[in-house]
Amino acid sequence: MPDAPEADDLSRALDAVGRAEIVVGISGFNSARTIRQVMEAVAAGLTTYYPGTACVIVAADGGSRDGTLEAARAADTGACPVAIAAPAARGLAPLSDDPGWPGKGAGLRTILAATERVGAAACAVVDADVGGIAPAWVPRLLEPVLRQGLDLVAPLYARHKYDGMLTSFLVYPLTRALYGRRLRQPVGGHYGVSAALAARLRTAGAWGGTARRYRRDLWMATVAAAEGMAVGQAYLGVGRPGPRDTGAALGTTLAEVAGTAFALMEDYRTAWWSVVETGAVPTFGDPPAAGVEPVSVNVDRMVTTFRQGVADLMPVWRRLLGAETSAAVAELAAAPSSELRFPAALWARVVYDAAVASHQRVLPRDHLLRALLPLYLGRAAAYVLGTASADAAEAEADVESLCGHFESMKPYLLDQWDTRRP
Repeated sequence: MPDAPEADDLSRALDAVGRAEIVVGISGFNSARTIRQVMEAVAAGLTTYYPGTACVIVAADGGSRDGTLEAARAADTGACPVAIAAPAARGLAPLSDDPGWPGKGAGLRTILAATERVGAAACAVVDADVGGIAPAWVPRLLEPVLRQGLDLVAPLYARHKYDGMLTSFLVYPLTRALYGRRLRQPVGGHYGVSAALAARLRTAGAWGGTARRYRRDLWMATVAAAEGMAVGQAYLGVGRPGPRDTGAALGTTLAEVAGTAFALMEDYRTAWWSVVETGAVPTFGDPPAAGVEPVSVNVDRMVTTFRQGVADLMPVWRRLLGAETSAAVAELAAAPSSELRFPAALWARVVYDAAVASHQRVLPRDHLLRALLPLYLGRAAAYVLGTASADAAEAEADVESLCGHFESMKPYLLDQWDTRRP
């Protein structure tokens, strides 16, 4: 590849590019193991599918300490121009007023600013940690923006029925009921973004303070959906199962996604309050023909954590959920482990009650979000038990049925939002 610019020469690198039609931004944080492969796959995609089109790859680091920048500089990207930036780079000043806090969010803002700087019509944002990226991802994310006029293209993966359950049970049904868009995987980590959305996101008021804890992918999707922009989704292939830890890692992820969703409900109340119907979004590409990787889950550990929550957290849950919902949850724990059922309507009420409690500040934010983990694991365990013999289509129908409960119970959320108190 051509000599990559030093991190503090980002502005100079972009000036050398001049104008570009396409930006592919790679946001990394401690991603030394994977960023080189991602950059090379992106370069192959640009070379193959966009020959003769002015493009630039922006590798934006969020403060890594594992050699991510060095790995990025070692990538063989052929003739594709590359700009590499660290958050503390002096060259960032004209692009962003972000002070350089650690994490992928810092890199994302640099990518959005670079998109504006070179006047690009479209930007694909790719996570530097992704495994199994293929060059064909590049046009799948960009073409609906460039040719169909979409503002945001979310990824869509074929997944095992037990992979991505946090999205299936919480993120998807909640955001669908709130904003009316059936965006199946709004926390996929990779997006196609229009110039208009890039400019809107870069100037949004979500770059400091507690907003630094936002899940950036969910934030991007919510801004686009809530502000009436054109959104869609594109198949990228078979999803690779993520970690299924029932402890700290899952608790952190749950806190991030639920905390982001609840915080954005505050910002976009006027947008979701009047939504009464949901609609399909344009979907591009075909489901992959290859089978998904099987996923095994430890149902006994899920049930044990749920029951321990019933035993230890009921005083907290009464404040979080109210007396009626918490009593209904407590009754579930009396069933034998193999017969645990968590009705869809009850789970929808749990999520809505938690959103109301967050809105009304009935508990410190971190305490509230941590208290959700045993409840989620109870719902996940019940789903696994109830779909043990179901095929992929039947399991997805179960998720769609859950979404229907979230939609039909939305009047309950509206009624509780400003009235319920502990």
